[in-house]
Formats: sequence, C-alpha cells, structure tokens
Amino acid sequence: MKKILVIILFLSAGYSQKEYNIKHIVEQSGVYKKKFSDEIVNGNVFRMYDDIKVPLGKMRNGKKEGKWMEWYDNGTKKEEQNFKNGEPDGIWIWWYMNEQKEEEATFKDGERVRWTNWDENGQKKWEGTLEEFEAEQLLITLKQHLAATEQAQSSVNSAEASLKQVGAQKKRMESLYKQKLISEQELESITAQHELTVNQLRQAKALLSSREDELSKLKMTAADSEDW
Repeated sequence: MKKILVIILFLSAGYSQKEYNIKHIVEQSGVYKKKFSDEIVNGNVFRMYDDIKVPLGKMRNGKKEGKWMEWYDNGTKKEEQNFKNGEPDGIWIWWYMNEQKEEEATFKDGERVRWTNWDENGQKKWEGTLEEFEAEQLLITLKQHLAATEQAQSSVNSAEASLKQVGAQKKRMESLYKQKLISEQELESITAQHELTVNQLRQAKALLSSREDELSKLKMTAADSEDW
C-alpha cells in the first residue's frame, strides 16, 4: 500500500511540473489545451524571449491559477495578474513601458470592483469603485449630450433667422419681378436660396429632435441610478 502511495505521489509531482510553451496551447470553451491534441494543460506555462525561457504562470485543469506575469519585449514588467479557477481574482497591476505603474485593480468573482490608474508621469487619474466610475461616466455623457442639444438648438435658431431674412428677400424679389424690375434668373436665384434655407432648417430641427430624445433617455437612466 505504501509503495502504491509513493508511486502516485511521484507521478503527481511529475505531472504538476509539466511545462508548456504558451505558443503551443490554445483556449477552447474556456479551457486551455495543447495544440493538435485533447490534452488539457496542467502545469507551468512559459514564453520564449529569444533564447530565454520566461515563466508566465500555472494552469490547473486547463485554467489559469494563482499569479501570472506578462512582460514587455525589453524585459520590464507589463502585467501582474492573479487568477482563481480561471477567473481574475485579487490584485492586478499594469505598468507603462517606462516602468511607471499604470493601473492597480481589485477583482472579485471575475469582476473588477475597484481600481486606481495613473498617467505615465505618475499623476493619479482615477480611483474608485465600478459604481462610482459608471456614475462619473454617466455624468460626463450627460454633460456632453446637454452641450450637443444646446448646439442643435442654436443651429435651429440660426436657421430660423436665416429663413426669415431670405423669406423677406424672396417676397421683395417677387414684387420686383411682377414690376419687371428684375430678371427671371434673379428670381430663380433667390427662390433656390429660400429652398436651401428651408432644407437647412428642416435638418437642424431633425437633429435637435434626435438630441432631445437622447438627452431624455440619459436623464431617465440617471434618475433610475441610486447615485442620483
């Protein structure tokens, strides 16, 4: 019985330390397998950088487990990841090529729940939870759509003023034409300009209507949010 147990332990140890080149494995339905076979990856995974074998992480039953690393071609850190049964879990860190930290995030059950990121000079850009981020993005989008709606309204006002002016000119030209004081060509020119202005106003109003609809939907989304 002891001999059998020793054999099992020996085989298990050898099996767990099996190595795979990441270029020789492929993900199928969430499970990594060795290319051109049905072998599920169990063991250490590495990548070759020229003639250097660089460990990346471990897989268990075809899924990433524990700490994983990604590197830039110049040998500096790119990402530090943590997995649990193939799902992101715990702390993840990203770096810029200048070795400045780009982002640090906390994952739980595969979801990013909180993170902080910086620019390439080390200045903090954002820190907070997913809910806070979504609320801020919604506010930014709302402001953008509000500005776009105001711009569309301004375009309508401008088109209406232009139409009023061109309409008055058209009436005068029609009166002058009846008195045979201008040519038919001159009347056709102001008529074409009037039609163009009418079309511009129609387009401006259509755009304004679209912007107002979008803004209304965003306001409803904001009202439904617990953060508003």
